[in-house]
Amino acid sequence: MEQDNTKNGIELDLGEVIPFLISKSVIIILFALFVGMITLAVTKIFITPTYTASTQILVLNEKGDSNSTNVDVNTLQSSTYLVQDFTVLVKSKPVLQQVKADMDLDISISDLSDKISVVIPDNTRIITIQVEDSNPLVAKQLADCVRNAAINHIQELLGADTVKNVDGENGADIPKHSMKPNVKKNVIIACLLGGIIAVIISLIGFISDDTIKSQEDVEKRLGVSVLGIIPENDRIAMDK
Repeated sequence: MEQDNTKNGIELDLGEVIPFLISKSVIIILFALFVGMITLAVTKIFITPTYTASTQILVLNEKGDSNSTNVDVNTLQSSTYLVQDFTVLVKSKPVLQQVKADMDLDISISDLSDKISVVIPDNTRIITIQVEDSNPLVAKQLADCVRNAAINHIQELLGADTVKNVDGENGADIPKHSMKPNVKKNVIIACLLGGIIAVIISLIGFISDDTIKSQEDVEKRLGVSVLGIIPENDRIAMDK
């Protein structure tokens, strides 16, 4: 089976390309592993790992449903609407200023806000507060501090029975594994890209090589039949 490249006037024979790539498979694999190792080294040395600590608060209704056994649909719906407002209040300026003061942080309000993200699981009244930091213990402490400051601020604005701490006294767990960078994912992608680059370079070399190596190459490229083969001098000497 042959494939013609009409733009460049190059004819590629898959019957030759595939064996050629197989013959270069060791080099291709080694190059892919080399790129993966370089990526691993760069990731470990130059990229600071980031840890994420999570904590949660529960949104109650306006009258407080923490001690109520009968919660109707309207109460749940009202609390769900409040969740949207509370997500904004969690990262509001008063909360961030309080966190900065309590933790004695030497960063701007904007930088502190970038460390915090608020997530709302579908169909729940739970607000998940996630905080990123290069130190896992600091990430846990920041998450707890943001949660407490947010609860106090919301309760001051809307009343004492509007939000509740879900995690209890222990607060957020200390993250054991970094969330970013994903070393395994980066290395796998780098190996794949390295393999692809090695294949492309090999194919370019294969296409660019117009030397005649066999009788078949003469017949195929020049369109003439071979009448005879003249052996090399060293081969004649060896035969003698």
